[in-house]
Amino acid sequence: MNSYARGGNSFLSWLHENGHVHKLLRVPLTKQHKRALKAYTPEEVERIIRHEPTTRAGKRAMAILYLLIDAGARVNEAIGLTRNAVGFDRLLVTLDGASHSNNHLAASSAFVNARTFTHRF
Repeated sequence: MNSYARGGNSFLSWLHENGHVHKLLRVPLTKQHKRALKAYTPEEVERIIRHEPTTRAGKRAMAILYLLIDAGARVNEAIGLTRNAVGFDRLLVTLDGASHSNNHLAASSAFVNARTFTHRF
């Protein structure tokens, strides 16, 4: 809904900047409620953490999920990890941040338990 108003405001700004109108006119934006993201209940989190996958793909997904939970990493950061970024010997994970800074994070015991799976790749 506000996209039309923003487009109109952009055009009105252009009119003002190019001398077609003397006063900067604005279309007011309507107030919109922010949608709250649905969070998992403590029981749902417990079920996720206690899940023991049996398939290879399930184990890989759980390793990524543990990393997302532990490090607060974004999905694209976790997917973009290389072998060199995971140091099982030091229990550290190095994430490339949005500002191209490296964040060294300690791996949790749940993520470390995924070592037997991830070391094969």
